[in-house]
Amino acid sequence: MAILVVTHDINRAVVCADTIIAMRDGLIVREGPPGEIATTDVLEEIYGSEFLLTPHPDNGRPMVVPRSGGREESQ
Repeated sequence: MAILVVTHDINRAVVCADTIIAMRDGLIVREGPPGEIATTDVLEEIYGSEFLLTPHPDNGRPMVVPRSGGREESQ
């Protein structure tokens, strides 16, 4: 059985999904398990901003926190 969820909330996807398909401008950029998608390099590629990662207190999966003063704010 499979369930498809579409969300812009990367933290929800990381906690709930077994596989994430990340898109930018209507195209698939990356596909894989949350641990492969929730990295600073991949997130920067997808969102064009910088992020910090911290372990979720319950499951250890990465929680994504936008950095203040990222590239989008400085443009």
